[in-house]
Amino acid sequence: MIVAASAIGAMACGPGSSAVAPPTGQILLHFDTDAPVPAAPGKMLAQDEPAPLFDTLSVEVFEPGQTEPCRGCAREFAVDLDKLRAGALSIGIPTRPGIAGYRVRVRLFPVAWLTACPADGAGVATGEAVTRLYPRPEATIEVTAELPPVGVDGIVDRTVFLATDAVGVAQGSLAAPAETSEGTPGVSKVGSWPGAQRVICAGEPRPDEVCVPGGAYWMGNPRARTDCGAFSSTNFLVPHLVVLSPFFLQMTEVTVGQFRSGGGDPRNIRVWGGRYNSGSALADRCTFTKSPGPHESVPINCIEWSNASDFCRKRGGDLPTEAQWEFVGSGLSSRFYVWGEEPPTCDDSVWGRAAETSGSAFPCSQPKSDPGVRAVDADSLERYRRLDRLSLPTGTVFDLMGNVAENTLDFYDPPNGSCWSQSGILTDPVCERGTSAGRAFRGSAWLWGPGNAASRGGLPALQSAVSIGFRCARPGI
Repeated sequence: MIVAASAIGAMACGPGSSAVAPPTGQILLHFDTDAPVPAAPGKMLAQDEPAPLFDTLSVEVFEPGQTEPCRGCAREFAVDLDKLRAGALSIGIPTRPGIAGYRVRVRLFPVAWLTACPADGAGVATGEAVTRLYPRPEATIEVTAELPPVGVDGIVDRTVFLATDAVGVAQGSLAAPAETSEGTPGVSKVGSWPGAQRVICAGEPRPDEVCVPGGAYWMGNPRARTDCGAFSSTNFLVPHLVVLSPFFLQMTEVTVGQFRSGGGDPRNIRVWGGRYNSGSALADRCTFTKSPGPHESVPINCIEWSNASDFCRKRGGDLPTEAQWEFVGSGLSSRFYVWGEEPPTCDDSVWGRAAETSGSAFPCSQPKSDPGVRAVDADSLERYRRLDRLSLPTGTVFDLMGNVAENTLDFYDPPNGSCWSQSGILTDPVCERGTSAGRAFRGSAWLWGPGNAASRGGLPALQSAVSIGFRCARPGI
């Protein structure tokens, strides 16, 4: 039976059901969190507020001795800054007077990561209808707490606090519930979690760099995975909450001219054989020339991982980590593309341009005389990069979704490998030893399909490709 006795709503617990609640005492259960959440509908977050990590709250109440929620005793609703700051996130629970043993399970999670797979890993059989979606445990703050007995009348205020540091690790259980706190939350702590705060770089970026502020985001994207993980994939099957320190990042992919003037080692710049269907060699698409040539302003490709890393170390940094790259590639806020959720056209990003191949897979094909890789210049910004850029206070980063894919610092490790199978919060993660000798690369390239922030792959460290280049990063603290 449903009653309307609190700011959000109420649920009644006990045998039977009716349209009107009997006169009884109840628990007014309040909720608070330090996690960043969205602005209220129709509003925008302030520029200095962290990007939201959670947006949905679910509440289930369990009768004494029961392991399933009582009938009518489950609620799910959106959360936002205004509700929490106003103390309006609460629910009334009229339990039977004097009876102990009621428990409540509260979950805070991002709705985008709902899955058809329950926590025990059981999946939905092929052809079976999906009847229920579950929050991913890795992306959920969960508290199961005991409710105190109530009298025949009056309201008992109790609070459940959902701490971001506990993400992925359930607090309490039905058999051993945690305790609620007495009273109301007071001033909400929403958005105060230290890991999510935007931290600016110490010092100024170089002319070809931007400062990427520190912060937190969900690494991986639900659009890039299949439920239950019962398949082989390079993409992350589950989300990882990642906290990053600030860092400096080059605005563009390293060009041939920058590599030459920056003391790059010209040895081992080659591509490992192969030809297009037309018979022309892949090596013809390598941009580096022994002496200055026509491609000085376009990204260098056909370069081995060690050469790229050495160049960046000469600059006082190294290649960006996978986590750093995806943070920027997702617009610092877990987007699918750097600009949002809609796929690119040929004017939005440099992709699908396999010059010697035609067909729907390559809708942006160019004449054979075009090298494919594009320089970042005034002529190309609206023609080829209308959306593939991220504007930050210290400058703009280009070509995250296309032009050339980019080497990263990490060894390549599959989603279920030792580097990425750990739970909990990852702080400045880097895979220092994967299950193969390959190194991870991110993004897409001029001759591939459209890239997204979560797509990833691996390439043996001693190999190179016409589709892969790099940019450099260095610490911002």
